[in-house]
Order: sequence, then C-alpha cells, then structure tokens
Amino acid sequence: MTSGVARLKERLSLFFFPFLFSLLDNCVRSAAEHNFKSPVMSDFVLKGYSAQTTPRKPHFFILSRGLNSGKPLLQPCPNCFVLSAEVEERKQTLYWIAYSLWKTRAYRPHLVGSVIPFLRKDQCRKLISEAYSSVCTYPGALSKSIALLTDIEQKRQHFQAVSDHIGILHEAILFRLLHSSKKAR
Repeated sequence: MTSGVARLKERLSLFFFPFLFSLLDNCVRSAAEHNFKSPVMSDFVLKGYSAQTTPRKPHFFILSRGLNSGKPLLQPCPNCFVLSAEVEERKQTLYWIAYSLWKTRAYRPHLVGSVIPFLRKDQCRKLISEAYSSVCTYPGALSKSIALLTDIEQKRQHFQAVSDHIGILHEAILFRLLHSSKKAR
C-alpha cells in the first residue's frame, strides 16, 4: 500500500504542487484508520423527495436544482432531496454541515446542466459524507459550533422579524403622509 503511494507520488511530482501530496497522505491515513470502510454512509440516508411518502425519522430537505442547489430546507419543495438521520442530534449536525457547504459554495463546482443547473444525489452524499467525517474528528468543537450557529440563526430570525415590522411601519407612515397631504388640499 505504502509503496504504491510512493510510486504514485513520484509519477505525479512532475505535474502537481507539493501541497497536494500532504492531501494524498491524509487520504491514505484516513483510509487506513477506517479500514477502507466509510462509517458515514450508514449514518444518514439521502433520497429524492416524493410528496407521496413522508419520512418517519428526523429529516430535512436539500434543494437539488438551480443556483441555490445544496441549500438545506425545513419544508419540502418539488426539486429537493430528503436527508434522514437516525436521531435528532445527528440530523442537526448534518443540517449545519449541509448549510456550511451551501454557504461556502462548496456545491457550485459540482453543479451540472446548461440551462438549469442541478446537483446529483451521489455527489451531494459524497460532499456531506466527507465534510461530516472531517468535522467529527473534533466532537467538542463541533457541538459548540452547532450551538453557536443555532443561537445566531434564532437571533437572525428575530432581527429579520423586527426589520419586517419596521418596513411595515415605514410604509404606514409614508401612506399616512400621502393621505394627510391630500386632505390638506
């Protein structure tokens, strides 16, 4: 195994930058640690959404078409995947991983299609699995980050509601201003 990697390094050294070798070493170490088994694949199920079936396990939806492909959703839409997990805590972790991938535009290079780009299910599963396995190496930091993200999202929703109310109030004042100026004539 190691000699094969060394030969591959020798062959590729003419074409690739040195930092890619450290990535290759990390992949080999990671594969050796997991005995070539991916524990992530059994942790969640990613399927195409169908309105006829409702998942019973904790789940969320991932948009599969358009430039926002990969965006995690709490409500289904016609072009989405369903990601189901065994427990709620795992679902929350996977939700925030999918959200992070979407926000950092990690899905963009994997979109296919010329008119309406879309994300393939296997590619989405692979990206989430890889991110999950790399993030789970630091479980303490992961739980703190998820708690922080959840708190920030709640505050963002609160501020959005306040902003919406301020917008309504702004329109009401403008409306009153226009109507009071008509009555004054």
